[in-house]
Formats: sequence, structure tokens, C-alpha cells
Amino acid sequence: MVLTNPNTGVVEFAVIGGTSLATPVFSAIWALADQAAGESLGLAAPLMGSLPAFAIRDILPVAGKQQLTTADVSFKNVLTNYSATDLLGVPPPQTSGFMSALVYAATDFGGQEHEPGYAVLGFGLDSSLAATVGWDNATGYGVPNGLLFIDSARQFARHR
Repeated sequence: MVLTNPNTGVVEFAVIGGTSLATPVFSAIWALADQAAGESLGLAAPLMGSLPAFAIRDILPVAGKQQLTTADVSFKNVLTNYSATDLLGVPPPQTSGFMSALVYAATDFGGQEHEPGYAVLGFGLDSSLAATVGWDNATGYGVPNGLLFIDSARQFARHR
């Protein structure tokens, strides 16, 4: 993602992810499946559960849950530790609570000057989303497995 620094007007680059990235990438893959089928396959959602297991790479849970009460940000090779209490003015999150903050680090945090830039800090656990084997509310079915996904989806063409 490209951002313009509001203080200097300098164009900066940032890493993005989540649905902002996944949606256009999946749409492009689905368009390639439409092209391979020679027709529109329609909505992807009704077909996803019918695809063979090899067409999708499942996202599996990471072992061990860690309750994050602090977060580290590194600018110019200087590591600074933040807590939810210090940054957001709230008590430490409960075990099922989750808070996050988008911080523009052009200001002086804790006596340290940082290179200007944005940082997303997360505290706690988001227990509403959990990766499991198969379909889950955090990762859906998983990640399309390239050409295997496209070829498998193509099989749902009506003109067979």
C-alpha cells in the first residue's frame, strides 16, 4: 500500500494484508477459472465446499495461545515496547479481550524519536476467530492452490 506522510508529503510504502489483499487476489484467481472454463462459473462460495481437498491449502492453527499485553515496534533499529495501558490509557486486556491501535510514529514515544511510519499494535487475544482443520470463520476453506484450484473449479462449467 502506498501512503503519503501527512507531515512531509513524502510517499511511503506499507505492508497490507487481510481482506484488503485477499479479496482482489481471489477475484483474479476466480476470473482465471472463468477463463479456463470458457464461461462464467458464477459465485465462488457455493462451489468452494465441493472442490477436492488438493485444490485448497488449509490454514491450520498455530499451537499455543499467547496473551499479548505488550507490543514491540522497531524504527531505525531501535526497539520500543508499548503496553495497552501506556498507549491506549486502558487497563490490561482480559484473556478474551482484544484491542488494537494504528500508530503514526512520527512523534516522540517514551523519549525515543522514530523514523516516521505507521504501525499496527495488537493487545490480547481475539477469541472470536480461530483457525481449525477444514472450514473456519478465520480463514474460510484456506488458500487456493494455484492451477490445481483453477482446474478443479473449471470442472463446474455448465457446458461440459
